[in-house]
Amino acid sequence: MVSKAQNLRTFMLMIHLLATSVVALLAQDTPLSLTVLDEYSIPSSTTREGILFGGISGISYDSESNLYYAISDDRAERGPLRFYTLSITIDEASIQAVEIMDMITLMDVDNSEFGANAADPEAIRFLPNSQTILWASEKDRRGNTPLLREASLDGNFVRDYTIPDIFVRSGGNHGIQENSAFEAMDVSPDESTIIIGTESALMQDGEPSTIDTGSPSRIWLIDRETDETIAQYVYPLEAIPVEATLPPYSEDNGLSELVYVDETHFIAIERSFALGYGNTINIYLANLAGATDVQAFDSIEGMDFVAITKTHLLTLNEETDGIDVDNIEGATWGPTIDGQRTLLLISDNNFNPVAQPYTEIILLAVD
Repeated sequence: MVSKAQNLRTFMLMIHLLATSVVALLAQDTPLSLTVLDEYSIPSSTTREGILFGGISGISYDSESNLYYAISDDRAERGPLRFYTLSITIDEASIQAVEIMDMITLMDVDNSEFGANAADPEAIRFLPNSQTILWASEKDRRGNTPLLREASLDGNFVRDYTIPDIFVRSGGNHGIQENSAFEAMDVSPDESTIIIGTESALMQDGEPSTIDTGSPSRIWLIDRETDETIAQYVYPLEAIPVEATLPPYSEDNGLSELVYVDETHFIAIERSFALGYGNTINIYLANLAGATDVQAFDSIEGMDFVAITKTHLLTLNEETDGIDVDNIEGATWGPTIDGQRTLLLISDNNFNPVAQPYTEIILLAVD
């Protein structure tokens, strides 16, 4: 004979299971569908005003002017710190032509040119309402602090954004990892919210990705008007997907770009390289909903938190048919053509014409 207490426990268990199922159903994302349409190569020998075009680490689309802003990660060693405007002619299925329209020098706070190694630009976003650009650097002139800056379209300084202490390198085990700071960035369409991510874990949060384990990158949301932090979340970067086969057996995986989708979703691009194999690019739809805001915690080690969830969308690697995939570091929404949304990816050729003889642009259809 079943007691009333047993009936009550059974009923409560059923309610719990039903609620859990509903939450799980609501948490599921309807993933975007990405289809490769075309690729286009710009030779690494290409110059503008006698300066090599390359090192492109970010790209942003101005739909009104049908122009693209692309930033170089040259640390003022081959030319000035700079970004470019590009004209990219796209039809319904292919990239027809790419033209470098202009090269603009990025200026420092006092509107003088940056000295060599004073900054390392890695991300750019055009702000149509403000008619400015937002750009990020993995370091400042001392190498201890990343930069987040706004500039006019002619490259002059507009404003700096305050960098929280958790990102500042100090004491040998705190702050950004070397060459693994602000690599990924986007802005909400109303320009109110900046979303920016570290390429790898902060030193106090964990280690970079290995073949066996991933790395906890930080995603930082900023109120652009007030310069205040909205939230910080942990992005679970994947383990390195392919092992190096040639000495010195170097390999890595990092968060190279973010593309805003809506208030809780963004496209995340993870870029991996293994010596002897090449590049692996994994693209995810990331969801902030339900993730723990960790902005109050200097370190997340030992914390009980919920990370950002991810849905895999596409892998491009050395086995991908029809695409000679390279070092993808930038991405932007492209034009909508005959009702079809597009996404453009662009590679950083590292100014290495032997190993990377071109800057690659990949066109994707988005459904």
